[in-house]
Amino acid sequence: MKRNPMDKHDWIAQTVPSILAQITADLAECVGSAWAIAMSARGSGFLPVFSFGLDPDIARCIAAGESALSCQTRQPASCSDPWGSKMTCPVQLEGDIFALLLFGPRTSGGDYTVRDRDLINQTVAHLSFLLSDERMATKIGGELSRLQRTKLELASAREVQGRLLPSRCPSIPGLDYYGESRAAGELGGDFFDFAPGSEGSLFFTIGDVCGKGVPAALVMAGLLASLRLLTARNRGDLPALVQELNRITWEVSPDHVYATMFHGCIDPLEHRLRYVNAGHDAVILVRNNLRRAVRLESTGTVLGLSTKAVFEQGWVPLESGDILVALTDGITEASDAEGRVLDEGVILATVRDHPDASSSRLAGYIIEAVDTFLRGRQPEDDRTVVVVRFNDREADFLTLPPRRLCAMAHAA
Repeated sequence: MKRNPMDKHDWIAQTVPSILAQITADLAECVGSAWAIAMSARGSGFLPVFSFGLDPDIARCIAAGESALSCQTRQPASCSDPWGSKMTCPVQLEGDIFALLLFGPRTSGGDYTVRDRDLINQTVAHLSFLLSDERMATKIGGELSRLQRTKLELASAREVQGRLLPSRCPSIPGLDYYGESRAAGELGGDFFDFAPGSEGSLFFTIGDVCGKGVPAALVMAGLLASLRLLTARNRGDLPALVQELNRITWEVSPDHVYATMFHGCIDPLEHRLRYVNAGHDAVILVRNNLRRAVRLESTGTVLGLSTKAVFEQGWVPLESGDILVALTDGITEASDAEGRVLDEGVILATVRDHPDASSSRLAGYIIEAVDTFLRGRQPEDDRTVVVVRFNDREADFLTLPPRRLCAMAHAA
């Protein structure tokens, strides 16, 4: 039994809306549309099935669709209507219009170029040809539907992952600290954390799980959760904490996955930083004169390689005005289009050029410096930066607990 044309159109609209959605979104991104909408024929009119970008005027889009349907344009074409749609492109099947793609103004202003219009018209023509084969259209539509579900799941996972990272930094006298992480893909393997310690100290961590995607993200989430639990239970024994994290990482991670991590504790009153560096190279202490930088080297191997790994504690004295900068390799190993790797001097110059910047602003300046070096090239790896500024003049001694005051008086 042969279906009439509108039955065919209904089948297309019900079976492969994901194709219309994907094509519309891809075209809108390529030509820089402020908004775009895909509409499917329903009886004598059209109903929207997908929109992209800014919210268009749905009522006017439907009116434009009805006008185009009455014209029954025979070839994919571009036109302009008075309410703001810059291009209205009919999608045809067996000589009938079964869908419309409408594109609003360009985000950058100005008219669409001839190349933009040719791209849209050619894509619409190919889409019409593709949908003429019912079996192929059904297969592609099913694959795109699964792809859309996967994207939505990854977007939700990224939101959850973002909430795992610290969203606020409790005030600690003498310390100005901040962290920021930007994933290169949907999910990242970088992490950082802050935890106020007893008597005015601060625990801070930065880490990088090797690899990308879901495996790295899962290990990152497990590491961060374990870190917080162990930090709450631990009384300041940094090597023991990292040793336990190493065992957990070894037990739950795939064989090819490991993590680097720097875990430290700053005591503003004792002017001291204690730390364990598990294979994390990019941790630099810029001294208060901004002329000398000290690299805090590894005190143990990376996490997850062996349960027999030994981690030692290092420490450095702090002076008022010192700035600690901890980075992941998405920053230190960033490379431009010619394959040149970012020089560490760029980071140090950024710190020295902004001696009075807050920790949050300094972190932003560092990321901006990397973006400038990349010159528009998309980063290949996650980028995370932690900045801690120490100023002993800001410490409020009156807020110290009595036990600490007594200890200081006794020492004096």
